[in-house]
Amino acid sequence: MVSNVNYDRINNKYGGVAELTREDFGSYFDAIISNEVINASDAREHPQTACFKELYFKPNNIYSLLDFILHHDFKPIGVICCESVGSINQWSENDVKSLRRIANASSLYFNLGQTT
Repeated sequence: MVSNVNYDRINNKYGGVAELTREDFGSYFDAIISNEVINASDAREHPQTACFKELYFKPNNIYSLLDFILHHDFKPIGVICCESVGSINQWSENDVKSLRRIANASSLYFNLGQTT
């Protein structure tokens, strides 16, 4: 299960929390765990993200997403998501590299924060 807390950069505010379960969105969870990244410029039609189309993408006007998995002790514990609102976005190689660095740094933080 992933709890989703949204930050809206355009309006500078946090949105509601949504819980996404593997039972409901198996293709997405299988893909993100296997590949550690999902780059879906057309997220509404992408094979691993189309499952969110009616419930999440349409109500929130989302067209594209770029997701990386977060790890703690090499186990998946969360996902960092970037979403494009209002239009399809072709994620650049720089976008992918930047979010990968953020995900890796965040995962490192989880490991450093652990006490023994």
